[in-house]
Amino acid sequence: MSVLGDFTRHWLLQRIDKTIRIGGKGLYHGLREHDALGAGMGASMLLYGFLQRRRVKELIYKTSLNVDQGMTIRVKQGRRIIAETTPLP
Repeated sequence: MSVLGDFTRHWLLQRIDKTIRIGGKGLYHGLREHDALGAGMGASMLLYGFLQRRRVKELIYKTSLNVDQGMTIRVKQGRRIIAETTPLP
């Protein structure tokens, strides 16, 4: 039964991002050893890993156009427009 548990734990840990995994281990070790610097470093790595994973680009709008229609495409980052284009018909 122990082999199955070890295999499951290993499989699950390999699916987690490396930064999150190392940060979690550092946070756990720092809290267990009463090491504030180690716990803080582990927590910061854990937080960085979670924030990094949220920056996955995803499709937010999709449409189709007829042959005689035109469209302007604007790319925004927050409120700021970082690119704008009008494709040729």
